[in-house]
Amino acid sequence: KQWYQRRVRGIWEKFCDRVFVHNDGIYPSVEFICWKSSEKNNIEWIGASKLCDGVTDCSNDADEVGCPDRLYCSETPLEWVTSDKICDHVKDCSNGMDEC
Repeated sequence: KQWYQRRVRGIWEKFCDRVFVHNDGIYPSVEFICWKSSEKNNIEWIGASKLCDGVTDCSNDADEVGCPDRLYCSETPLEWVTSDKICDHVKDCSNGMDEC
């Protein structure tokens, strides 16, 4: 159990500094910061449940970059496949990067 907890913490730890609890006074929610600028009110965030869900919700793709169990074929446009698609004799990446 401890090994699993360390592994999960290690995989998701890179997102920790971008997750916060937003409390609007009624219902607190856990949010993920897509980006923010030095200006206080210039920020984009989404619900943390949308992190690594396979759908790009952040305008800069931050919610789908660096997710565990994925092979990233390209950054622009963002293209990735799940680890079960690697070396399966089917070209899933447009550049063929997923095949050995």
